Amino acid sequence: MLMSMLAMTAWAQEKPCGPVPTENQLRWQDMEMYAFIHYSLNTYTDQEWGFGNEDPKLFNPTDLDCRQWARVCKQAGMKGIIFTAKHHCGFCMVGIARIVRLCIGRNP
Repeated sequence: MLMSMLAMTAWAQEKPCGPVPTENQLRWQDMEMYAFIHYSLNTYTDQEWGFGNEDPKLFNPTDLDCRQWARVCKQAGMKGIIFTAKHHCGFCMVGIARIVRLCIGRNP
């Protein structure tokens, strides 16, 4: 019995073998689950893929409740929300002047 306990103690004190996660990687794992919201013109055209030829006037949400989205995500245990603001088809959820100033204006 004593030999077993000594062997277990020695095994528990060994250094880890192989890659060990960094503190940043451990923090990332603590984030667990995020929501990814891709809300665009496709919501109103019933298409999976937009081509940029849709009329922007189609995007006219009247009963949109983004706080409800946040509540549901929180109730589901999600730690955050990633919201796609600029879409591949060119549709943008914020004004283009703001995008230029925030994104393009800061790149070399």
